[in-house]
Amino acid sequence: MATIDPGVSENTPIPEDVWTRPDTVAVRRAAVPDAVASAVRAPAAGLGLVHGAFDLLRAGDEPVFLEVNAHGDWDWFERRAGTDVVTRAVVRTVRDLHRSVLGGTRPAAVSLLAFLGAGRGG
Repeated sequence: MATIDPGVSENTPIPEDVWTRPDTVAVRRAAVPDAVASAVRAPAAGLGLVHGAFDLLRAGDEPVFLEVNAHGDWDWFERRAGTDVVTRAVVRTVRDLHRSVLGGTRPAAVSLLAFLGAGRGG
């Protein structure tokens, strides 16, 4: 699992800036702590989600759950962080789900990265 972590800088003193002043928000790739990864799996399973974009806010050292986007809205953060790590994980998930439905058959090659607009370097 990986996350894109919106950082707060001297220009973004309040969490609402992610929505109200997105140009001032610094974004960087960050590892998801094991406790957070475990904590988001329970609501994901309860909602029947295979994937979702979980929005968390860091309050000191504690993560605060804001929302989960079941449609997986991650593109803004990837563009800001200059990475496509989440898109690549989604591509693998879609590929694996597709293959599990098809069983042993293999469909014609499709570039899911191109389809999802990935490959921006990251």
